Parts: sequence; C-alpha cells; structure tokens
Amino acid sequence: MTQKEKIPLGLIAQHEALTVAELMRLLDIGSAVETRPWIGRLVEWRIAETKGRTKGMRYLVHASLLRQLDFQSRTTLKAIEPHRLRELVLSDLARYPNSSLGEIQARVGNEIPKRTLQRALSGLIASGAIRSHGRLRGTKYKCAT
Repeated sequence: MTQKEKIPLGLIAQHEALTVAELMRLLDIGSAVETRPWIGRLVEWRIAETKGRTKGMRYLVHASLLRQLDFQSRTTLKAIEPHRLRELVLSDLARYPNSSLGEIQARVGNEIPKRTLQRALSGLIASGAIRSHGRLRGTKYKCAT
C-alpha cells in the first residue's frame, strides 16, 4: 500500500464514512475522477467499501479490519443502515409529532447527512408510516397512526 493510499484510509477510518465530496475536500482534490488513484485499489482489495453512487457515494473501512487493527474511534451514526434510520425516525416522530426536518436531524444526529434523512422520510411517507403537511421549509412530519 502506498502512502497515497494510506492517507484516505486513515481519513475514512477517523470519520467512519466519507462521501466523495468530503474526501475531495479533505484531500484538496478538484474532481471525483482524481480520487481514483487515492482510493481505487483500496476498494479493489476490499479494504474499503462503497455505498451509493456518484457524488453521494460513501466510502467506509470494513469493520472487521478496524477490529483486527484494534482501531479506537468514536461511534457515530454517519454510516447508519437505512432500515435502522427509518426506525430511529419513527421513534423520534412518535415522541415529537409535527417536527421539521431540521428538528428531527438535531435530535437523531447532526452527523447524518440531510439528504439521507430526506430519503428516509420520503420512504416512510411512501409506505404510509408517516404523513407530512406544509411545503418546502415549512414541511412538518408526524406518525400516520
């Protein structure tokens, strides 16, 4: 592994997960294509994994590798699985009905990207688990039951 590959590996491990845009900013790189030499082989070797596509793609270091290396870091919700996030949002809305996106994000965790939370809310609305009222920034959410 080259020094150029160790740097993003360390950054991803420290942050638990990084999007392509975040990695570009931390490495001071101008385009997503330029990240390939930094991270490409790590994904091929299955040291790092990807979730999502294009600019929303997130890089994560395999948990088994972090355990093997006894890497100590703070656990965050940045890499939360979609089904767990949906349950977390449902639980929050049961306690705090008529909440805005910002209020929900502040309670469940600011480290969860706003777009990820919006996707979870859209899925819950589509499934009929929650309802929304209002428009744009004035949208409020509550449980359907």
